[in-house]
Amino acid sequence: MIGLLRVLRASPVTARLPEIPEAGRRYQSGLPLWGLSAGVMFVLAAFELGILLEGLRSEQVSSRAVALMFAECSIVMLAVNALLFFTPMLNSSSAGRLLGMGLLLAMTGLAVLWVQPAHGWMYLGVSLTAAGTGLVLPVVSYLAAGVSRAELAVTMGGLAAGASLGQTLGSAAGGWLFGASPQHGFGWLALPLLFLLALLPFRTTSGKSMKTLNL
Repeated sequence: MIGLLRVLRASPVTARLPEIPEAGRRYQSGLPLWGLSAGVMFVLAAFELGILLEGLRSEQVSSRAVALMFAECSIVMLAVNALLFFTPMLNSSSAGRLLGMGLLLAMTGLAVLWVQPAHGWMYLGVSLTAAGTGLVLPVVSYLAAGVSRAELAVTMGGLAAGASLGQTLGSAAGGWLFGASPQHGFGWLALPLLFLLALLPFRTTSGKSMKTLNL
């Protein structure tokens, strides 16, 4: 949120507002970002629920270990946010590469949690997954904040709605997934991220024109 406010304040103020585009065009232009946000939040919600259920299911994972994993997840995501918004790493030309890197990191973390050669490896899997999702979501917000001011309200509103929908569906699907296949739940969660990665580079808006993100 702090990074998003920083981006919005840094946006140049034009002398006059651009013409408001047609409603259909506004909704269409924001769909890739909404879908990406919803997909990542879907996986993140199911992933966090999977950690909790793993602690209840496995005798090797104590309540203290689960609490440490949640704390680790939050700290890693905060560190990634700080790295993005307080260094010159994030810009319009690097956004596509950062999205791809974030999705790959998250999938790697889920793969580690799926294979889980030893209990200690869970901490590595949690860190990688948190770093990946923590990298994607701020970049999506950055791209959404770069649309024209006439489209900003619709884009940010759709982004918030997509994230909420993804989180709700992810919690519900995660409970079913880890109940039906507790051994392979984290592995299955990598599939939505793989699908999103396959859609990159995708088209999004920046100002009045459409452009393709370069990976």
